[in-house]
Formats: sequence, C-alpha cells, structure tokens
Amino acid sequence: MAEPVGTSGEEGWELEQLHTRTAHAHDGPHTHGHGGGEGGHPCDVGRVLAHFDVDCFYAQAEELRNPALAGLPLGVTQKYLVVTCNYAARAQGVTKLMGIQQAQAKCPSLVLVSGEDLTPYRAASQQILSVLQRYGPAEKLGLDEVWVDITTQASSRLAASPLGSLAAAGWIGHVHMAGGAPLVSASATRPMDLRVQSGVIGVMV
Repeated sequence: MAEPVGTSGEEGWELEQLHTRTAHAHDGPHTHGHGGGEGGHPCDVGRVLAHFDVDCFYAQAEELRNPALAGLPLGVTQKYLVVTCNYAARAQGVTKLMGIQQAQAKCPSLVLVSGEDLTPYRAASQQILSVLQRYGPAEKLGLDEVWVDITTQASSRLAASPLGSLAAAGWIGHVHMAGGAPLVSASATRPMDLRVQSGVIGVMV
C-alpha cells in the first residue's frame, strides 16, 4: 500500500515514505471465531480497514532528522536497551530490545542515538496520522500504528473497476482474506493479533 521512496519536502513524512508491514482488507462474510463478534453477534463486514505499522519507527524518524545516518547500522536506545534498530543493524545481528553492550559486540560500527526524549517521535507520529487522515477516518493504536477506514475509497474504486480487473490490481503489502474461516487469538507476540484457526486454509495475496 505504501513504499519508501525518499524524503519529500521539509516535513519528510509523505505516505510514500512509510515502511508499512501490513494492510488488512476485510470484504467478505467474516466472523470473529465461531460465534461472530462479541456476544456471538456477526462482525461488521461492511467496512474496509487498512492497518499501518511503521517499521523501525524510531530509527526512521532519526534518519529523517539526520540524513547522514541513512544506510549506517543505527540503534535507538532507552536506558540500557536498543529499543529498535534499522535493517543495516539487523543484518549484523542486532535485534529489538537487545542490551546495548550485546548489540555493540555484535555490531562494533553500530551508531547509537538516545531515544529517551519522545518529543520528535510524537511529532512524527502526528504527521503520519495527518497524512493518513486524507484517506478516511483514522485511529492511532500507538506512536507507530494507525487504523484507517478506507471504506469510501474502496467502494468507489470497486464501483469503477471492470469485473475481474481486481485480480490484476497491484498491491504492495499483505492482504489477508480468510474466506470466512474462524479467527483465533495469537497473543504470543502482540495481544491484538488474530490468526486463521490452525488447519483452516485461508488465502494470502
């Protein structure tokens, strides 16, 4: 749905720059679990929601604040941890929430930037939200995650698309269509995650 193409203007936070990991579109007769939504009621299947999760958010913000950091292995620290790092650092074995000493041992050239002051990240988060609100009502889940209701845009595009043309449409991101399969909680990583129930085949395009 969005692809990083470099800084555009002083703000530097146009939609094209965001490293988004997922975009979920639900447009079929899905239900939550076996009994639908909460209390066994059917889920609202009349909406199309896009979920944006900005990858390496603090690191991206620091690279935009200081372009000289782009391409260097970069870690953002809070207290004794590297709370996030860019892909150049990950390629050297640095991971999120790794201790600073361990991260430096794995990547001696690691550039560390303090992330104790959240002010620039809050500002960047607000800029991202402002961009995404152009496409529909938006709700933040955190500094780097936003849900956008793109029902109006999706409906207008569907109405204008010849039947069968959607199969050839280009997508950047992951679109999961469970085809009505029951969803179950998968909270090992994040409490809000859902997965198609084990043994049930879904469709990933």
